[in-house]
Amino acid sequence: MRMADHIANPNATARSLQTLLELVCVHVKQRDIMNWTMRQRAHAEEWACQVHLKASDNSHIRLPDKPKFLPEEKDGFSQFLTAVPEIETEASV
Repeated sequence: MRMADHIANPNATARSLQTLLELVCVHVKQRDIMNWTMRQRAHAEEWACQVHLKASDNSHIRLPDKPKFLPEEKDGFSQFLTAVPEIETEASV
């Protein structure tokens, strides 16, 4: 989403942002998102995209700080963002 999209159709983008946040286990009501500023929406979107990418085996992704206005995760998604120890194979032993 681009900033212009947030301005052009706030209802649709609130729904899209809600879905994106749910992908990383952050549950926010659309009406709450509608009360956020454009900057808050953009910040939440950037953070959720980065978290989603990081969880998809992209270890090079650097996570921005979680926006303070977002609620805590309910499903513990952040457990998937920790480093996974390398598995030893027979060849490496």
